[in-house]
Amino acid sequence: MEEKTNKDHYAIQTAKNHDYLGFYQKEMNIRKTLKYPPYYYLVYVRIMSKDYEEAGKAANQVAKFLKEKLQQTILLGPSTCSVFKVNGIYRFGIILKYKQESNLYSALKQVDEHYRNQNKVSIDFDFSPNHL
Repeated sequence: MEEKTNKDHYAIQTAKNHDYLGFYQKEMNIRKTLKYPPYYYLVYVRIMSKDYEEAGKAANQVAKFLKEKLQQTILLGPSTCSVFKVNGIYRFGIILKYKQESNLYSALKQVDEHYRNQNKVSIDFDFSPNHL
């Protein structure tokens, strides 16, 4: 079986040529264009439940609520997590990208309080996630 590599990728080419500045400039341009750190902040909202339907329903409700509350934020999702099911728990995720959002903590607190005492669905928040 033939191994596939991308030897023309900028990361490989700049590393091969010891062009650290070129790599930095290219990477920062990509991050700025795609609105990723350090130009934007990220929050990953994870919605989990033992019941697939409940998890999906809650993820859609959370996304709708956050879209209404966060006018300065780019919302991606909900979508299934890359590892969709762990120990019988279904997982959905929402990515929030923002520069400044005065309502962010208040909106997330409302979501947290709504699901805190529920036994069917749980929510967690990952500020500045490194797994995306």
